[in-house]
Amino acid sequence: MKISKSLKIILLSVALGICLIVIIAPFVVKSYINKNGQELTGRKLELGSLYHNPITGYTRLRDFKMMEQQDTAVFLSFDTLVINLDLYKMLAGTFSISEIRLAHPRIQINKLDTIFNYTDLATRFMEEDSTVSEEEGQALDIELNNISMVNGTLGFHELATERQWLFNDIDIAIPGLYFDNQATDVDLDLTLRDGGELLSNTEYNNELGTYKINLQLATINLSPLQSYIKDYLDISDFGATLDAEMQISGEVGDLDQLKLKGTIDVSDYYLEDQEGQRFLSGDKVTTLIQEAIPMKQSVIIESIAILSPSIFYEMYQDSTDNISPLAVSYTHLRA
Repeated sequence: MKISKSLKIILLSVALGICLIVIIAPFVVKSYINKNGQELTGRKLELGSLYHNPITGYTRLRDFKMMEQQDTAVFLSFDTLVINLDLYKMLAGTFSISEIRLAHPRIQINKLDTIFNYTDLATRFMEEDSTVSEEEGQALDIELNNISMVNGTLGFHELATERQWLFNDIDIAIPGLYFDNQATDVDLDLTLRDGGELLSNTEYNNELGTYKINLQLATINLSPLQSYIKDYLDISDFGATLDAEMQISGEVGDLDQLKLKGTIDVSDYYLEDQEGQRFLSGDKVTTLIQEAIPMKQSVIIESIAILSPSIFYEMYQDSTDNISPLAVSYTHLRA
C-alpha cells in the first residue's frame, strides 16, 4: 500500500510533536514546581532536574528541597528519587510501581512547645483531603514494589530546651505494599549519631489489619538522655548502653491490642553528682518482659538480673547525705 506524501508529512509531524512533548514536558513540570511551590504546598520548593520516559514509565527527580515556612532553612531534601511505573499493568486496571528508590533524604523536625515545623503542612493537606468526595466506581488495585530508602538523615530539635537528636544512615527496605489481602514486610536499618543501631522487620497483613514487629537495638548510647534526667536529678554526668530484642504485635487502629515481649539490657551505666562522684553504677541490668500491654498498664516481668551494682552513700555529721540533694530538681518540678 502506497502512502501519500501528505500522509507522510502528517505522520512525521505527529511523531515530531510527540518527541517535542517528551523532551519539553519535564522542563515545563520542573519550572512549574519551582515557580508554584508556595501555592501548591505553602512552602518554597526547589527541584534541580526531572527526567521522565513515557514509554518505559521511568521517572527521576534530583536535588529537591522544601524550605521552612519562613524560608529560613531547608526542612526536607533528597538527592535522588526514582519511580518506575508498570505501564502494562495499568492497562489491566492495576496501578503498579515496580520500584521506588529514595537516596540521601534529609529532614529536620523542630518543636516549640506543642507546635512542630510541619504542623502547617499537616493542617493544609488534611483540610484538602476532607474536601474530596468519594467517587463511585470500581476500586483500582494498587501495588507498590521494591521500596527503598538509603542514607537517610533525621534531625529533631526541641527549641525551648535546645535538646537535639540526630539519626544518621537510615536505610529502609520494603519488598512490597499491596492494598488488598496480601501481606507486607518492611525492613528498617537505622544508625544513631551518638552510637548504636536499630534493626527491625515488620510483617503486616492488610486483610486482617494485624502487624508483628521484630525489633533489635544494638549498643545504643543512652548518654543523650542526660538532659532529660537533669530535669529530675541534679547530676553532672550519665552514661549507659542499651541492647534489646523485642517482639511487638497488635492491630492497626486498636491500641488496646498492642503487646510487647522480649529482653532489655542496660550495660555500663553510671550517674555522677556535681562533685564527679559516681553514686550509682553497675555492669548490667537485664529485664525479661513476659508480656506488656501499655494501654492497660499491665506488665508481667519474668525476671530482673542485676550484675555488679554499686551505690556510693555518705552520711555527714549534720545528718545530711550525698543522695538527698540530688532530688532538688524533682521537688521543684512537683511544686
